[in-house]
Amino acid sequence: MSDDLGNIDLNILIALDALLAERSVTRAAERVFVGQPAMSASLARLRSHFGDPLLVRQGRGMTLTPLAESLVRPTQEALTAVQAVMGASKTFDPATGPPRTFTVIASDYAQTVLIRPILRKVEAESLNIRINVFPAQADFIDQLRRGQCDLLIWPTSLAQNLSGFFSETLFTDEFVVAVDENHPGVGDTITVDELRRLPFLGINGPMTSIVESHFDRLGAGLRVAADVGGFAMAPHLVPGTRLVTVFQGLLADEAAGSGLRTMPLPVPMTTLTEAMYWHPRNNQDAAHRWFRHQLLEVAEELRL
Repeated sequence: MSDDLGNIDLNILIALDALLAERSVTRAAERVFVGQPAMSASLARLRSHFGDPLLVRQGRGMTLTPLAESLVRPTQEALTAVQAVMGASKTFDPATGPPRTFTVIASDYAQTVLIRPILRKVEAESLNIRINVFPAQADFIDQLRRGQCDLLIWPTSLAQNLSGFFSETLFTDEFVVAVDENHPGVGDTITVDELRRLPFLGINGPMTSIVESHFDRLGAGLRVAADVGGFAMAPHLVPGTRLVTVFQGLLADEAAGSGLRTMPLPVPMTTLTEAMYWHPRNNQDAAHRWFRHQLLEVAEELRL
């Protein structure tokens, strides 16, 4: 491969980025939708160009050489720059353009209040769009970094490890207490002692429960009688029981008429702020910008 930029196939940067991220020819090929022989050929070209093996066998897997490690950030920055230049003037028409799939990682709460309206819009306007939504797994940050998802919808209070990504605030919400509308032991308001005494429906997903952690810090531990894996199911489980739970106000609005009664928390709790996060390489992509704009439009209505 010549050092003359005019003779370099810049697509090789995409292969290099995939190989450095995945540390596997097979997974790199899957990531960029090419066959394994094609990715092996790209690795051979890269090894010849750099005069370095880049990936070397270690046990049952492969690891990066020191040179390859030094190329990770420059490669990502180079791809981001190329995409910014080549994508700046492009337009995206979701109705007549080529099909586009957006993959989003979001909690069931965010899926209910934010993603569902987007799906209604896509269906109503017959847009040539597919949206895949998945819950957060333990490696969700790596998925965002590797390009396995386009956007992450996540609370800003839990975003300590997301400083390397672009972000924009979507909306805020407040937590409320919810009980059955005819609960015999709860009036129009609830005290901390009542909340601690009643059987509590806990919400525990991939992260430690925000609600239970808050009350634990106050020294007001809750009597958890049952757990559910996400907030969105809670409004459907509380009616007809003596359970009490705490979830987001917007979720309570969605569940209006389902036999629930909500009231303010007896102690202050930090406002929940939801934001979207994306990799810098996608910042100037016209389709990605369009999708982010749709989310912002829906989020604006949630702020009313």
